[in-house]
Formats: sequence, structure tokens, C-alpha cells
Amino acid sequence: MAHGHDPARQKTTERGTPTVAELADRFIADHVRAKRKPGTAELYRDILDRIVKPALCTTKADKLTRLQVGKLHSSLSDTPFQANRVLAVVGSMYAFAGRAGLVPEGTNPARGIDKFKESRRERFLTGKELERLGGAIREAETTGIPWTVDETKPTAKHVPKQKRFTRIAPSAAAALRLLLFTGCRLREILHLRWEYVDFERGCLFLPDSKSGRKTVILNAPALAVLNTLERVGPYVVPGDDPEQPRHDLKRP
Repeated sequence: MAHGHDPARQKTTERGTPTVAELADRFIADHVRAKRKPGTAELYRDILDRIVKPALCTTKADKLTRLQVGKLHSSLSDTPFQANRVLAVVGSMYAFAGRAGLVPEGTNPARGIDKFKESRRERFLTGKELERLGGAIREAETTGIPWTVDETKPTAKHVPKQKRFTRIAPSAAAALRLLLFTGCRLREILHLRWEYVDFERGCLFLPDSKSGRKTVILNAPALAVLNTLERVGPYVVPGDDPEQPRHDLKRP
């Protein structure tokens, strides 16, 4: 965006109908970020950037067929939940495109594709598994978890052997422990604000979880974790900017 103009939108207009990749970028910028919760917006962006755009990027949006989307869906059969989310995101993207006049209204190449059956499984960790996981978190935040280097790559010789360990930040370790002790979803912990924590009653009062308002009863280990954390901002698990939440646990 420069001087009030959107170069990407202008380029799309000049070319006519956008490609699937261009439509995806418009969909995220103009609709998803404004209308969806941060966690949902991140899910949409990930599915589009990692799955949809690499497979269908240069196809004109109005030329995308059900056969192409069906093949993409079928290629993800090993991850049925993710495959079905692809259909949902593509369908939502085309609903936006129709309203925006980018494709004929009612166009949806994801319509009519049979979804994979999703079997929900619930499993609780055993005592030994909990002990091993706790030990792994302690190791990760102290000595660090070793990682391997592909010795066949030219850059491998430049990586000092003594530095081939990854230590996670205290906030990441705390988030992992809270996930383990509370059973909360990832976003519920990463976006947890101190104002939602009631130490006196031993509860979390989540005003806007995926299932609506939610109360989580805290056990002793969860309370112990919360009591050890320093309050450096509004969020229990702050990001690099203390005023913002941590966005993921993919980095240390």
C-alpha cells in the first residue's frame, strides 16, 4: 500500500480476473484479517500459503475447476482434517470473490466434493508419558534439545558442534506446561491475559474461546506455573513485544 493505492489490487484490475494466488492474497488482506479471529486468520493464511497457492497459484480464479480442487483434496488423504479445511477455506474464499465481483457470484469449485470422514479421538497421557514430557521440557529450557545437521550439505561444516542444541524460552516452556496441565487449546493459552486468571478461585475465565465463554478449573501444577511467571505485560505468555501475545510455539 503506497500513497493510498493498493499496487496488488491495481495490478489485478489491469490484468482482469486474478489468479488463485492473487485472489488468496486479496481474501486474506481484505476479508480474513478484518472478519476472523486471529487464530482462525492464521489457519486460513497457513492453508492458503502452504497448500492452495503452491498447487493452484497460476490458475485464473474463474477457471479453477472442481476436478482440480478435488485432486488437491484427495492428495491430502493422509490428513483428513486438514484436507477438509482446505475445502472450507476455498469455499469461503470464493464466496468473498463473488461478493467482490472477482468471479461470477455463486462460483465455488469446492462445492460438491465429498469430505473425508474425521474420527475424533480422545486419549489421556499415562503417568510415564507425563513424566517423560515434563523431563523433555526441563531439558529444553536448561541444557537444550540436540538437533541434527545434514552433513551432506556444504553449510554443515560451518555449524559448531557445541551449538547444536536448541533452548526454549521460559515463556515457551510455561505455555507447554499450561497446555499440559489445563487441557486448553493452543490459542487459549497463547492469548491468555492476566485479567482472565482468578488465583483466589483457581480458575481461568476465557471470554472468547472457540466454544464461547469458558471456565477452566486450575489444578495445583497449573497454578504453580502461573505463580512463577513474571508479569511483564497483559499476556501470560508474551511475545517479543510484551504488549503482544506469543503467536506460536514453532520457534524457541
